[in-house]
Amino acid sequence: LEEAKVYFEQAMKLLDTLPETKENHEQRIILLINQWMVFEHLFQISEYYDHLTRYESIAIGLENQGLLGAYYAGEALCEWWLGNFDKAIQFANKAAKMCEASGRVADAGFAYNMLQWCYLDIGDFNLVIAHKEHVLRMMEQQFNLRWYVWAFVCASQAYSYLGRWDEALENGKEGLRKAEEFSDNSLICISARFISLSYTLKGDLNQAIKYGEMAVKKAPTPGDSVWAKAFLAFAWSRAGEPHKGLEALAKAASIHRAARMFDGTVGFALFLGEGYFLTGDYEKASQTLKEALELAERSGMKSAIGYAQAILGRMALKTNPAQASHHFEQSLANLEKCKSYPSEIELLRSILMLTRGNLRQGIKIAEDLTDVFLGEGSIWGYVTVEYLLGNFYLQIVLVAGPKTLTFFAKNIAFLIKNFPSASEKAEYHLNKAIETAKEFGAKLILGQAYHDLGLLHKAKKRGEKAEECI
Repeated sequence: LEEAKVYFEQAMKLLDTLPETKENHEQRIILLINQWMVFEHLFQISEYYDHLTRYESIAIGLENQGLLGAYYAGEALCEWWLGNFDKAIQFANKAAKMCEASGRVADAGFAYNMLQWCYLDIGDFNLVIAHKEHVLRMMEQQFNLRWYVWAFVCASQAYSYLGRWDEALENGKEGLRKAEEFSDNSLICISARFISLSYTLKGDLNQAIKYGEMAVKKAPTPGDSVWAKAFLAFAWSRAGEPHKGLEALAKAASIHRAARMFDGTVGFALFLGEGYFLTGDYEKASQTLKEALELAERSGMKSAIGYAQAILGRMALKTNPAQASHHFEQSLANLEKCKSYPSEIELLRSILMLTRGNLRQGIKIAEDLTDVFLGEGSIWGYVTVEYLLGNFYLQIVLVAGPKTLTFFAKNIAFLIKNFPSASEKAEYHLNKAIETAKEFGAKLILGQAYHDLGLLHKAKKRGEKAEECI
């Protein structure tokens, strides 16, 4: 890619020496609009945007609506990377309309792709899916492999955020199937990493690591390599090996921040912040997540805001419980705005209720969610809620944590009813968490559940079982 960029720069210099004719101007613009991938995969998108800005008046002056539309699609790509989503959507809409009207349907497909990526970042997931159909409509008239694959992998991520796992994986695997048919390693890489992401969010971490490793193996460019390693690192974090991927995530976040490539700066900072949280480095986790949160709030990235606030809430439960409710409230508000995965929202609502001391409501929501998560195929949701319930009933057995008179007054009936069976319920739910975590490679929750089960056995004077679990 570095060599390709050198040839591009030499060609532009040569074209700048030629007479100012329409034909020469067109050659310059055509050359420029076809270079986006070189600059993107070298993390030099700001430099590419400088080129587009410099030659925009020439592109407009050619009075070639199709070519100008393709030019605007490139500007949409740059504005998206720079986090200017409103501008990106404006450019992409203009580009799609102009390209489609003038018969440049492949470029119209690119523009509709950019609308998908923009709506994904601002949390309008149903619009991501709707614009996939516009891309495919263009592909029926003129096929372009990259836009076809992008349409499916972007829709895959939207389906993942909606908790529609079967559709998420179907879309990701259709992108992979087509990329493999054409032996395009870059597109095999992007497809595999988004399949990995779907499996990570679903909770099938063995499969997530498998596809993440495929993405790393197939990565042909500097960009592909950085992105693939970061997605694999996220899978490792959820699988209980966060230390293994911290370097890759820190590198990805740093590269994107230096390049002013906003989407990656926020996304990889969120992965990195969760990684620090899982390793117990709360200071770095807090700093990283709050920096990502500031950027996300600036550009209206509702899903990212919700994700960051949820992790900050979990961390506050360990470091500053008085602040936890605020973070969970903010997380819920933003995830509800973008109509994110309803069952995940209910899980957060359960945690918020428990944080506020409303035990009956919080536990009722959590217990109802066990069957819901199983039915939806959400392994991560299921194992999380089983562990949450097991840990909750363990706290009743241990009579752990500070309690106020208000807390007892609010929950006395619930505590009286559940105290006699708390040990049995804790053991049941912790064993369910262990069973599922073992099967799907969720080693972090597996370790936590074994630890809590050991504490339960110890409290019940079962020393040998306690030692075995711990």
